[in-house]
Amino acid sequence: MTLQTNDSSSQVILQRIDAIISELQALKRQVSTIQPDEPESLIVPPAEEDSQVEREKNAYLQLYPQLKKQYAGQYVAIHNSQLVDHDVDYGALFERIDDRFPETFVWLTCVEAEPMGTIVVRSPRFVREEA
Repeated sequence: MTLQTNDSSSQVILQRIDAIISELQALKRQVSTIQPDEPESLIVPPAEEDSQVEREKNAYLQLYPQLKKQYAGQYVAIHNSQLVDHDVDYGALFERIDDRFPETFVWLTCVEAEPMGTIVVRSPRFVREEA
């Protein structure tokens, strides 16, 4: 599935989406071949870490105490380990950042009570029927 657009940043995003879709389709093919007696085949290796993402995340964590005092409840943008912009409106901030740093990763997040929120993922349980 390939979508067409003239915006270069949109093209990059769409290329990434296409790559993710391809990976998901490959995983779906693998899962469809899993046998119930092979639990180790359910283990998916961790994704490779992106050094740029890690650098910006670590910068955010280091800046967090100061950001919490000044920008609590606002969205902040971290690039090259520095605060480059902030706004109460995520959409407005995103547009400015996309204009200033096209095709570049920038850490965008809301400054909340805790630096990193907890994500809860519910998982199905597999129950074998006794014969």
